[in-house]
Amino acid sequence: MFYRNKVLFATFLIGVILSLPACKSDSESSIELEKGATYIGKNATFELIEVNSSDSWTIKSQSEDDTNYTVVSVKETGENVGEYPIIELKATEVMGDIDSRFAKREGRQFIMIQDDEGLYFKSIAEDIIKEMEDELQKTEDKDELIKKLSNFKFVRE
Repeated sequence: MFYRNKVLFATFLIGVILSLPACKSDSESSIELEKGATYIGKNATFELIEVNSSDSWTIKSQSEDDTNYTVVSVKETGENVGEYPIIELKATEVMGDIDSRFAKREGRQFIMIQDDEGLYFKSIAEDIIKEMEDELQKTEDKDELIKKLSNFKFVRE
C-alpha cells in the first residue's frame, strides 16, 4: 500500500513537471514584436508601424512627414476568438494631420498573427465573434483563414 502511494505521487509529480512548459504566465504576451522594428503596410494599407515596446507602437502615414503620427497602446483584452487572443489598439497620442484607418482614438480590436512574411490583422467586433469562431472550427489551416480575411497586412522593413 505504501509503495503504491509513492508510485502514484511520483507519477503525479512527473505529470505536473511535464505540463509546466505548456502553461503561459500572465506576464507573457502574444504581441511580442521586436523593439525598434518597422513594418510597412501592404495591399492598400498606406501606414507603417514602428514598435516602441510590446505595449506601444507608433503608426505613421507613408505619405506624410514624421510630424504626423499616432501612438497606440497595445494590449490583450483577455478574450479569445478560437485560439487567437483579441488585442486592442487604442490611440493615446495623435500628432499632426493623420487620420488612421488602422488605429482609432476610440480603439479597435483585432486578431493578429505573425509569420515570416509579416503581420496580419483581422478586425473583430462583438457581432462577428461567433461567426469567426464557427469559421475557424470548419477549417484545418486556421492561420491561413485569418490571413485571407485580414483587413491589414504589414511586412517587416
